[in-house]
Amino acid sequence: LSLTAEETETITRLYDDLSPFDKEPLKYFRTFRPVRGRFGRSKAATGHTGQEAMKRCFVSGGAPSLPPSKSRVVEAICIRLFNEITCAARDPYVSRYCLIIRRYNETRNRIMLNPALVERIGLTLFPINKTTLSL
Repeated sequence: LSLTAEETETITRLYDDLSPFDKEPLKYFRTFRPVRGRFGRSKAATGHTGQEAMKRCFVSGGAPSLPPSKSRVVEAICIRLFNEITCAARDPYVSRYCLIIRRYNETRNRIMLNPALVERIGLTLFPINKTTLSL
């Protein structure tokens, strides 16, 4: 799963060719939506903003993720994976989106597990999920 020295140099060269806009760190804005309705919400009202959303996130096993359009690099990776994976696998229970997310996570893990590459370029590949991918 590790990157070779040649692959690391290729990624570094490609990162250096990016525009300065794409090299800027991501700005994470606070996304708070009030919970409406009774589903997924406890009956007792709490005074802390976002507590219900955070509790649902940890209880349900879900993870917060961003849409791929937040970063042009992540969006380009997803578009390339969409073009490569045109249909689902032979297994009828594995969708095309799951295959794309699996390949994206493999790529993300290979880059993030290389400390020299992360230190040199500082690329941020954030997690995505099926919901944000299909938007």
